[in-house]
Amino acid sequence: MLTQDGQSSVVMPIQPKPKTFEQAGSFEGIYQKERRVLVVSSGDNFIGLLTNLGMETKSATNAYNTLKKVYDARNLKVGQHIELTATFDVQSKSLEALDTLVIEPVRGTRYILQINEYDQFEARVEQEEFAYEIKNIKGIVSGNVSASLNKAGVPYKLCGKVTQMFAHIIDESPWKLTSDIETLKLIDRISKFSVQLSAQADIFNGIQTSAEKPPVYWFSTDEIVREDSDTITIHRKNREFSIEKDILKPYFKPVKKDEKGSSSYSVLKTDKKIIFPYDSNGQLIPESGMKEKYAGAYEYLCSYYNRLLPKSVSENGMRDVPNATADTWYQYGRTQALTAFINTPKLIVKVMANENPMYALDTNDMLIASGGTAGYCAISRKEDSPYELEYIQAWLSNPITERILRVMGSDFEGGFKARGTSVLSKVPFVELDFSDDKQRNLYSSVVEKSKKIQDINLKLEQNPAKQVETILQRQKQTLIEEIEMLISKVYELEF
Repeated sequence: MLTQDGQSSVVMPIQPKPKTFEQAGSFEGIYQKERRVLVVSSGDNFIGLLTNLGMETKSATNAYNTLKKVYDARNLKVGQHIELTATFDVQSKSLEALDTLVIEPVRGTRYILQINEYDQFEARVEQEEFAYEIKNIKGIVSGNVSASLNKAGVPYKLCGKVTQMFAHIIDESPWKLTSDIETLKLIDRISKFSVQLSAQADIFNGIQTSAEKPPVYWFSTDEIVREDSDTITIHRKNREFSIEKDILKPYFKPVKKDEKGSSSYSVLKTDKKIIFPYDSNGQLIPESGMKEKYAGAYEYLCSYYNRLLPKSVSENGMRDVPNATADTWYQYGRTQALTAFINTPKLIVKVMANENPMYALDTNDMLIASGGTAGYCAISRKEDSPYELEYIQAWLSNPITERILRVMGSDFEGGFKARGTSVLSKVPFVELDFSDDKQRNLYSSVVEKSKKIQDINLKLEQNPAKQVETILQRQKQTLIEEIEMLISKVYELEF
């Protein structure tokens, strides 16, 4: 690429496999994910490097402004490397979607720009030395804490800092490091009466299509051009596709500002639909069945054949889809827990949360984007559990549970805490004695109040007059506070 002074920057791609498109026919929109290393030359600037790759100036400027929160790209020096992973249009060679960009001006300090689950830029810093040492600690504290940490592999110069920063408790679970001594005492106090949440609830991740950039399986209402009793017609790739309603499910993936901000007792809404090519048993609908019953959806998926082709099927494949075959090329990237989204009420959990955690009840079989430390995960009632989802929702939404999760969860910038499946499964859950009248009545009261909130939400959905809405919101808030008080009594073992 040419810089402003006429010199060329060096682009060193990691060579992709050769790409042939015999199977593609006349299909348009062929994409390939690549990793590249840009070497800064004299006269280069951050925005210019990205726009030279094909990124729009507005997006490049947004990337620069986001990165600036942790690193000022004006400090780039000649010879410095910028590593990026992005999706490129094979035909035009232009950058279609940036996934990750990494700058490491000093060894051990990496400034990372990436796209989050809402398709927005976010930036963070990784300090390699500290993170590496701490995440690999495994040992027993015996006697002096600093000496034990040093023996476990922590550099001695860091041991003093660690012991000053954290108080700790150690059990069969991972270390819980915090300065919140009261929460640690609470965990210890209830340990004899509690089990892990996974003993009373099923906790699972969302789906992973492995075809999100650009999205293939799902679409939003602004792409719909018409709708009848059997099909929804959308506009994509400069043409229209009519997709059968019976193969579509609601898809909860907030990407716009007005879609975000839901909390535990909010009404979940979505304007998105997703093609779900699976039957009621979670088995992939065969191609013969797709062609016969869902011809429109099948035609649409075929138009993205090259984008959906798994690597396990062809060397030209783009998706990582374990166990895919030539006959199952259109399956999702991961197929775990698909039946959990079929006729199963659940709580949808926002994995990354700050001041507004979300454990919202869904009874509409919404699909959700996969979790990890991003997106969403879900919780459903175990088949043999005596605890209804409303009670589990109340337990997780309680401020005391949030304090515990802030001890257990992973830290992220901006005060965010990750509460994925691995963390949620270990949340302590105090079991009730249903033979005791007081405990049984407390449980029933929590469930009853939660269902009253659901009824109020239905009334609020009808857009009542302002005065009525105000009364309903007050009633709802009172019920939430009463539920919190009841769950807090359980934590204090006061029935």
